[in-house]
Amino acid sequence: MSLYSSALPIDNDNSIGTTYSSSGKNEAGTLIPKITYRSANAADIPDIVGLLMSSFDDENEEGGSSKSINSESESNNDSDDNNNNKTFMWDSIGEDNKQESLSPEQQRQFIETQLGQRMIDVKKEGSLPHSFLVATIPSSSISIVDDDTTDTDVVGFLEMGCLPSPIPISIGGNKNARPELPYIANVAVNPTIRRRKIGSTLVRLATKIAAKWIVSGTKTSFSPFLFLSVERDNHDALMFYERLKFEELNVKKSIQKIYLARVLD
Repeated sequence: MSLYSSALPIDNDNSIGTTYSSSGKNEAGTLIPKITYRSANAADIPDIVGLLMSSFDDENEEGGSSKSINSESESNNDSDDNNNNKTFMWDSIGEDNKQESLSPEQQRQFIETQLGQRMIDVKKEGSLPHSFLVATIPSSSISIVDDDTTDTDVVGFLEMGCLPSPIPISIGGNKNARPELPYIANVAVNPTIRRRKIGSTLVRLATKIAAKWIVSGTKTSFSPFLFLSVERDNHDALMFYERLKFEELNVKKSIQKIYLARVLD
């Protein structure tokens, strides 16, 4: 059984439908740059890769690095994930020995190639839904009050696709089914842009998009959910997702990481 209809229109370039922006003033009354949230495109790839590479080892108060918010990539060390994960290859930059042996420039080229290929693959007929979301602000050389500028910097990124459920689910006569479910991965937020709720906004947008992926009126014996994983000792990330109403899944095989999920309404 699939939760996603083959007739369901999936536009992986425009998952949000329209851009979403937020702006305002800080506590000192100074105008702060407008943040725009939208679907990523190929032109964003260099900025996204730079953000991923610079933030993998950083942490901020929103859990805003790809490692501190979400250690998705480490889940690929489990054989079940590897067997079902070849299409998108959500590999860890920091944990993959081959990537660690690459020079920074080679590593950047490798990630750009993989990300670009995923953006192409998700447009193929029969592919499961997949979204690439970015948060942008006007470039530092542009006046922050100029709302018409098209020169922007990517300060946040979230990738979401579908992977087999990390827990067995009873569907029909199969008590150990693992249906493809929405999965958040590769979350990164520029650590210099703090207290702007970029990470939480990206996750909330992803939650809304994932809910739209589920075919309206589909009858299931379980409630579809959006899931992700974080390192067990990453307390900041756990608190971050708890505030966003994610709860721990009982995945017995996982020792180093925790799977979290939120039911899709």
